Amino acid sequence: MRAELGARASQRWDELRGDAYLRARINARRLRAVIRAALQSHKFEREKVERSYRRHIMRTLTAVARTVSLTCPTEEKEHSQVKDLVHRREKNVAAQVRRFNALVDQMAVLVKQGKAPRRRIVLPRRLDSRKLFKLDVDDDIWQEDPGLGPQDEGTLPRWQTDQDVKDGIVLLLEERRCTEELERIEAEVVALGKWWEDERQTFFRYLDGNISDGTFQHVAPDCSAQYN
Repeated sequence: MRAELGARASQRWDELRGDAYLRARINARRLRAVIRAALQSHKFEREKVERSYRRHIMRTLTAVARTVSLTCPTEEKEHSQVKDLVHRREKNVAAQVRRFNALVDQMAVLVKQGKAPRRRIVLPRRLDSRKLFKLDVDDDIWQEDPGLGPQDEGTLPRWQTDQDVKDGIVLLLEERRCTEELERIEAEVVALGKWWEDERQTFFRYLDGNISDGTFQHVAPDCSAQYN
């Protein structure tokens, strides 16, 4: 392929291959794409952790109501594995963000040293790993970065370019949070009802003289501790 370029084009090719600024820019563009893909995977992994946690809470509240242990070793193991995977993913993404920011800093130094192309240079935007994990659809990672060249808008997903889809995502997440809160309240109602029935039966046995004064000492279960 290089032989087909011609003498001047081949010379220009060699010059570009040795251009430190261009090399850093290409690496930064590639790394930014890798970070975006990792964040998308992280989103679905975190959803699995949240679903597993909700199941754990429901089982715990049911166990309180029935006064028995309902621990499922298989589900507990799956929850632990997914949670570890999410933590590893976060560490890897954080390391990639540091490498990306180092490339941006390197490009800034090359510009100051006059080793960048002789035209108006727009440096890429640095990334903040703390904000990235909030998965905000308006975060810089999902937007076009002038310092790394244009993106192909035709290949971008609608949740990134369509405002109606963005608004729909916010409403969907709010609806899911309401559903989760309703499930939690219903589980607390079941646990409280079981506790009240046990207290009522204990009280009647106390009145019948079947239990002593020292036995009639019950405290309402504190379900709120499950959510702290």
